[in-house]
Amino acid sequence: GLSTRLCMVACAPVVAGEDAESAEAELCEALVMSLGKSSVFVGKVEVEVVVTSACPLPLLPAPSRVDLLRALDAGEVGHLTEMFHRTGLLATEGSVLSPAELESANQEVALAVAEFDQAALALGLSPDKNADWRFAEVGGRGLSRFDLLLDLAANPAAFPTIAQLSVAGPWIPVIHKILSSVQTVSGPSPVSDVILCDVSVVVSRPGADMQQWHADGPHIGRSDGWWWEEDETGHRPAARAYGVCVFLPLVDVTPEVGPTELWPGSHRWEGLVGLGEASNVLGATFRATLPAGGAVLYDYRLLHRGTPNDAVAGRERPLLQFFYHCASYVETRNYGTKKLY
Repeated sequence: GLSTRLCMVACAPVVAGEDAESAEAELCEALVMSLGKSSVFVGKVEVEVVVTSACPLPLLPAPSRVDLLRALDAGEVGHLTEMFHRTGLLATEGSVLSPAELESANQEVALAVAEFDQAALALGLSPDKNADWRFAEVGGRGLSRFDLLLDLAANPAAFPTIAQLSVAGPWIPVIHKILSSVQTVSGPSPVSDVILCDVSVVVSRPGADMQQWHADGPHIGRSDGWWWEEDETGHRPAARAYGVCVFLPLVDVTPEVGPTELWPGSHRWEGLVGLGEASNVLGATFRATLPAGGAVLYDYRLLHRGTPNDAVAGRERPLLQFFYHCASYVETRNYGTKKLY
């Protein structure tokens, strides 16, 4: 009457077609034989294949939330950077903005969103009915969710607080450290001394649906290697980050308004693209519930998705997005070319 469940990760060379089915059957048989010889298991042993993947599946514990301001005062930029490279994200445990900054940022965003709503209405565009649409200034991110670029350079007077945060936010020392040495396929290379920042507001409204798992940017250079793909240093590390997003919600992000769900460690392997659902099966996700003014920093290659904003209990959730990237990277996949304004 005693039942035991054991979660195991078994690795084998990746093959295709009928060979894949044969390899899976052989792996299951080997696991059954191995478990059957153990004194822990008595009687029948069953093996269920939950996920098959062409690369390792990161099973990291939920990242610890950090007191960013205290850590910076303590000179822990290097430690924060190593945490970021390992998990692909950093989340603060509290707000990093003053009440005055938060209020001003909300006012600046509200004017920009109102201008978009007016332009969308004139075109007959309804974000709550249209999921996938793109203009040069804004793109749909599912039903009742859109990503609106803020042109700080063209209209700095309209966004004084947001413009200041983009260049002097408390996360800037960490951003500079993360992007200070970028690796290409050929090794460390100073891609550029210039780090650019694109700023947008991602608005999720009540009724916003669950997004598909996705990465905002592609993998450039190599992914992390298996242990049998070691180089002369004993390891084949993934290329370092070329871009970092800072999510900064302007309202409290509770489960009802749809926090972003992220898969820690998924930035290291290109082969995980399309396998985001595996993170739920494996219990490897992190939901970024945050207070207004809190922040999440994540690698542009990290798998993530927006979760539903409850149509009854939810409310509009404006979230500032600061995308810091090396000058060599040009964004081509998240917006359109036709002008809205």
